[in-house]
Amino acid sequence: MAAARLGILGGSFNPPHYGHLRLALECVERLSLPQLLFMPAGHHPLKSTMAASHRLAMVELAIASESRFSVCRHEIDSNGVCYTVDTLAALKQLHSDRELVFVVGSDLLGELHLWRQWRQLLRWAHLCCLQRPSHDDDYTPHPPTPSPTGGEEEHEAAKVRAWLRDHQVATPEDLCYDSTNRSHKVVSLPMTALEISSSAIRRCLQAGQSPRYLLPDAVLNYIQQNGLYH
Repeated sequence: MAAARLGILGGSFNPPHYGHLRLALECVERLSLPQLLFMPAGHHPLKSTMAASHRLAMVELAIASESRFSVCRHEIDSNGVCYTVDTLAALKQLHSDRELVFVVGSDLLGELHLWRQWRQLLRWAHLCCLQRPSHDDDYTPHPPTPSPTGGEEEHEAAKVRAWLRDHQVATPEDLCYDSTNRSHKVVSLPMTALEISSSAIRRCLQAGQSPRYLLPDAVLNYIQQNGLYH
């Protein structure tokens, strides 16, 4: 019998909103996940974010009504910079009886070549790439715009696209661990289009406007009570 799957949705959640919740629900249903972990980033090596304690509290409020959603504190509780490959290795040790499915938006794949040991991601977990209808049909992004420093970045991004395609399967049912090559698989899932972003919500708050109906009321109340993003 195949091991039960455990979904992992990482992100800044700065703040969490209905876009996060909707795609998480679709992942649970389409990937047959008994549980999906929301994993707020600790110290992100590529960007700065709101204090971890606030983001963790907002995630807990956002997911409180869905029994299949849980919070993972691993990166919040870690000291220093957290790298995804190390996090997945640690979570696999904690959940050795589960098949991990790491959920990532297609917009993040453009920077995957910057991630530490990105080729090792599939050693620990399946990769679920979320397609947004506004993006290309191919879940892998266009090569980055050529930079004055040369074509090294474009070359690395091309390696990522080839690597993803080499491990791609057609449907969630095809996800299975390849014990011979010690590798998991990649699947692409189209998601419902909800054009909501944390950055737009922050801009709305900074402009003195209300982001109500873009995020749960409990999260908005927490933001207002703690004077966040102003």
